[in-house]
Amino acid sequence: MFGGRAGAAGRGARDTQPPGRRPWCANGLGARGGGRGHARPPRRCCPARPCGGEIQNFCSENGTMLMTDPEMPDTARLLRMSAHPEGGWYKETWRSDTEMQPEGYPGRRSICSAIYFLLPPDEESRWHTVRSPELWLWHRGGPLLLLLGGSGERPSKDPMKILLGPDIAGGQRPQALVPAGHWQSARPAGDEEVLVSCVVAPGFDFDDFQLLPKD
Repeated sequence: MFGGRAGAAGRGARDTQPPGRRPWCANGLGARGGGRGHARPPRRCCPARPCGGEIQNFCSENGTMLMTDPEMPDTARLLRMSAHPEGGWYKETWRSDTEMQPEGYPGRRSICSAIYFLLPPDEESRWHTVRSPELWLWHRGGPLLLLLGGSGERPSKDPMKILLGPDIAGGQRPQALVPAGHWQSARPAGDEEVLVSCVVAPGFDFDDFQLLPKD
């Protein structure tokens, strides 16, 4: 995601703001990407807006806004999750204190970050890319359909399909890797919510996150 995507990726084990839906900014609370409670001080955030071009990034502006969502799923409320711009809910659980300047990145990054990511049965993780590789780890609920759309300018019309879940004998996998910069999308494969973790290395930053606009 959020790591995000998050992914994926909130970015810390401590809460700095109460749970609920909030606007998104490039250097604000992150995800997967993926950037789905950041250990750093809370930042001023803004509504998501395009930075230019067909692919949508998330940029910082002055101004603050915060509102709770009465329709937040119980699992999201219990885990103090926030809404993710790609869809679903996320909470960053860990971010390495060690930073580096990876080749090809616009700035320094934590070497790794991790989030919880929740998809209710009526939500999906929209097509997006994350500059770093992202590892999805299934935890509970129903199976999750993860789509990999390649590394082209837009997602492939014939994406690779991976089913995450507990039924290994039935072809499901407990984890799956999304290569760096590849298009990804996900949704519950059944009528149950799905809880996963997404681990991103180098760590997630919204500057590394691109979301395909809705048609």
